[in-house]
Amino acid sequence: LTEAKTYYYVIKENSNAALPGVTYDMSEYQVAVTVTDNLKGNLVAGTPVITKKTTAGNEPVSAISFTNKYVPAEASLTIDFVNKTLVGRSMANAEFSFGVFKHNQIIRNESTAESLGTNASDGNVIFNKALIFDKAGTYNYDILELTGDGDGITTDKAVYEVTVTVTDNNGQLEADYEIVGATGTEITFVNRYQVVGTDVIISGTKVLEGKELNNEEFSFTLYNSDNSWNQGTEVETVKNKADGSFAFNKIDYDAAGTHYYIVKEVKGDKGGVTYDATVYRIKVEITDDMLGQLHKSVSIFDGNNVSQTSIKFINGYAISGTD
Repeated sequence: LTEAKTYYYVIKENSNAALPGVTYDMSEYQVAVTVTDNLKGNLVAGTPVITKKTTAGNEPVSAISFTNKYVPAEASLTIDFVNKTLVGRSMANAEFSFGVFKHNQIIRNESTAESLGTNASDGNVIFNKALIFDKAGTYNYDILELTGDGDGITTDKAVYEVTVTVTDNNGQLEADYEIVGATGTEITFVNRYQVVGTDVIISGTKVLEGKELNNEEFSFTLYNSDNSWNQGTEVETVKNKADGSFAFNKIDYDAAGTHYYIVKEVKGDKGGVTYDATVYRIKVEITDDMLGQLHKSVSIFDGNNVSQTSIKFINGYAISGTD
C-alpha cells in the first residue's frame, strides 16, 4: 500500500481445477482497506471492512468463510446375474417372479422389495430397477423367488445372500457384488414341472350266439402297434368273465403322447364255434394341459378304420347234423 486511499479487493474460491465429487462455494467477498497518513511520515491501514455479495446487494460480514461439499457420484448395480431353469417343460415369458430384499428382512413381498424381476422365455431374469448407492460401505441383500408352488410346478425355495461392496474411486462410487457361499457370479433358480399321471383300461365284450357263455371260455390279446397299425409286441392276454366282459390291466402314462394298440381274439379250436376275426385298433391320446394334469382320449376303430363305440367280439355256435 503506497498511498493514502481506500483499496478494494474481491476474494472468491478458485474452482477452475475442479475436484471430483466436490461442490464449490461460489460466494464472493469484497474487502475494503482504508489507508491514511498519520502525518508522522507513516501510512496506516485501517480495519478491513468485509462484505458478501448477495442478490440483494453487499451485506457486511465479520469474516470470510468458504464451505465446500463433497458428494461422490452415485453407484448403481444392475442385477443381471440371475437365471431361471424349468425342468419338465418349456418356460413361458414372465411366468415366474423374483425379488431383491434387504438381508434378513422380515416381510418379503412385491411391495417391500428393493427390485422386482420376471423371467424371459430363455430363462434370463430381468429386474425392473438397479440398486443405487450414495455412500461407500457394505450392503447385504437376499434374492429369492416369489412364485409359489402350483399347477404341477415345485418352485426353488433357495435364498441367495448377496454382499455389495461400494468404494469411492476419486469421487465416483463403484459397486461390486459377491454371492455369499458361492464360487461363481451367477444365481440360478431351478423349478420342476411334474404332471399327475393318468391311466387307461382297455376293455371289451364277448358275445356267444347259440349257447351259454362260460367263464374264461375265450381269450383276447392286446398288442402294441405303430401309427400304421402294424402289430407289435404282445402286452397281455386275458379271458372273458361269465357275463362276457373282459378287461386288460390298466396302462399308466406319465407324459403326453399318442399310443397305438391292437386287440384280437385268440382263435381257438372249440368244436362248433365260429371265431370273430375282427381286429380292433385303439388310439390313446395323452395331452398335458400345462397345469400339472394329463388328460386322455381313447378312440376305437375296426380293421377298416371305421370308428367304433366299443370292442365287441361275436362268436357263433352251431352243432353239426348227424346221419
